[in-house]
Amino acid sequence: MPAVTGSPTLASRVAEMLGVSRASAGEMLKRLEADGLVERGEHKEAILTPAGRERAELVVRKHRIIERLLTDFMGYTAAEAHVHADELGA
Repeated sequence: MPAVTGSPTLASRVAEMLGVSRASAGEMLKRLEADGLVERGEHKEAILTPAGRERAELVVRKHRIIERLLTDFMGYTAAEAHVHADELGA
């Protein structure tokens, strides 16, 4: 999607979504770029590289495994398991 004049920067949007400062989000994006996980698109959007996609899929897979452990064996509800999987997967 093309950038619109006056629209918030990518770092500002990421910061708002994650509840962190704009500076923290900007540093995170720079680090992801430096690590070859994200690249900037034609309109300054963040695009996962093949390595970034692989890493993201691994994170999601681990999260789902933790959720299943919590629901299937420990009796958590799906909502509780999701919250705890976020905490445990870090």
